[in-house]
Parts: sequence; C-alpha cells; structure tokens
Amino acid sequence: ESQEVCKDSRCTRGCTADEQCGAGEVCSGGGCARPCGSADDCAYGEKCGALDGTCIVKMCSQTVSCAATDECVAQEEIADLREPHLIDFQGTRWAYIELRRRAGKGAVTCAIHRARVTSVRRWSVEPMEPVLAAGDEDDGCIGGPSVIEQAGGLVMYASRGSGTGIVRAHSSDGVVFEREADEVIFPRFDWEGGWVASPGAVVTASGVVVAYEAAQGQAIGVATIGSDGQASVRTWLVPSGFEDPVLWREVDRIGAPFLVERDGTLLLYATVHGLDGSDARAGDTVYPADPNDSVGLLATRDLLGWERFPTGPVFGRRTNLRAYLGEKDPAVVIDGTGSWLVYVGSDASGASLTGLGLATTGQ
Repeated sequence: ESQEVCKDSRCTRGCTADEQCGAGEVCSGGGCARPCGSADDCAYGEKCGALDGTCIVKMCSQTVSCAATDECVAQEEIADLREPHLIDFQGTRWAYIELRRRAGKGAVTCAIHRARVTSVRRWSVEPMEPVLAAGDEDDGCIGGPSVIEQAGGLVMYASRGSGTGIVRAHSSDGVVFEREADEVIFPRFDWEGGWVASPGAVVTASGVVVAYEAAQGQAIGVATIGSDGQASVRTWLVPSGFEDPVLWREVDRIGAPFLVERDGTLLLYATVHGLDGSDARAGDTVYPADPNDSVGLLATRDLLGWERFPTGPVFGRRTNLRAYLGEKDPAVVIDGTGSWLVYVGSDASGASLTGLGLATTGQ
C-alpha cells in the first residue's frame, strides 16, 4: 500500500495516479484528495482550492490570520459524538447530537449541539454553544436527543447521563430550548432496572409515541404522550425479540431506539448487540464470530405485535472480521428521494467510538 504523505496540511495516501486513490478521490500533487466545486463539497474545516479544485486545509490560528474571504474554524475536537437525530425543519436539514467529553478520573460531561447539514459531507455546528446543556440535577450530562416538530416549533426529548430520567424541552426556532421542570419519563417499574435513557420520539395520527432504552440495554419501553403531556408507559421489547437461530444469535443488549412513521406503520430502528456474522476461516482454522453492535429493524401498526426484518440486521456485517467496527445509535430520514441512515461507529464491544457514519439508499 502507498505510504501517507502530507498534502495541503493533512495526511493522505501517496499516489502517482487516480487509480491508487479511494472512491471519489483523485491524485493531486502526489497525494489523494477529494475533488470539489465549492466548500460545500469538502469536510468541515476544509476549503475548495482554486488551483486544482480539490479539498485542502489552510492552517490558521489567533496569530495566523485568514484571507478576507475565509473563516478560521476548528478542524476537529477530541470528543465522542453519540445518538444523532436528523430532522428537516423550516426548509433545512438539521442534526441534533450528543457531544461527550472526558473530564478526567472517569468522569464525563455531555451536552446537545446542533449542526446544519449543508451536504452529505459537510455538517456545520450552529451555534457553537450547546442548544441544551446539563443542569445541576443532571450529574454533568444531558444527551440522547430526539426532536419532533409540533405547532410550528420543535420539541426535544433528552436523557440524563445517569439514567435517572428523560426530560422534555420546547423551542420555536430550534436553537433556544426551554426545558420543563419535571421529567416526562423516569424509572418506576422493575423491568426498567432504575435506568431510562435514549428516547426516540415520533408524531403519529393518534399522538406522540416515545420509545426508550431501559435497564441499560435489557429492555425497550414505549410511552404514549397524552394531551396533558403525561406519559403512559409500558414495556415493549426485550433482547430476544431480535433473536434468530441463524442470522442473529446470543442477543444480549438492545437500545437507542429510533422511530419513523410511514404510511400508518411505525418503523423501529435500534442498536442490537449479538452474533450477526458467520465464522471466519483461514485454511483449516476457524475463527468464531465476535458479538458486536448492528442496526435492527422492527415494524408495527399497533405497538403490540411487531414484524422483524427477516434477514437479521438491516445494517451490519455479514462475515467475521476481527477489526470490524460496530454500528450503533441509528437515525433515519426518509424523504421523496431516498433515505439516510446516520449511525455511530464502534469497536466490537461498543465501548470505543470512531465517529459518525452515513449510509444512503434510493427510493
């Protein structure tokens, strides 16, 4: 394989011809680069170079200024992105995301940020400050956002990092959210195991439905929200609901539910941890499949019975690869041109995260 080189202030694969670069890249000045027509075609923190029409990085800081037509932005921040939620609001696609930072000695802090989705590759944090930050009662963490449109504004459901409750906040512009004083969902039943988080809300013909993770992955509950804003809660799914003797074995955790309403049917996407791949072989040696996170799909019309996607994961691996990343925290947008599945990449254990991934389909 080609060694990496420094090309336009970033590390990339060295090359002498386009064929040596990845899909969608060209060889420019001895390094692989993404062709572009404008900055919207480039990743955040990159610009479209005028000389060869490829994405470049121009280093800047408080002491090294930009040209009058450029803006200095942070190219990266070391933090975890979790549980994205995409919504089309007032003619723009927005992403609400939990951003989690390590605070030392095992402590974490998290808050909810908003990003403008300009294109598939370019998301811009807007504003830079959180749209919902943790309060004194949240143990430093508020995250897992799920956002629905109601009465011309947005309603956000979010969870405390400690798992002690799911809260609700309202906004007219998608930026300033006013949080209600009390939790809308909190652990009350034995099957919740004293822990609720990761809400997934959707507006249906009969009202608002919120699915959520309970007992740290041992159940998914469902809440129907009445006209008074109160939640009526019951258990809905346990890990065995995704089990299949061949295609999905030893499922031991489910969570991060995401609901989509389509033509009277509710689609539930969720993180499912289990064995979803076949064993790998190298000669006569068999390497057993490792459990990992993949995205599961169920469909229901009445929130009582459901139909499972028949071939196991709707998005995940099919063969055992030791370095293979898992897929968790799904968010789905279905529109007139196709669908987006945004997910969080992880290692097989789900403990180490690698960032956001995106899969698309046509109609």
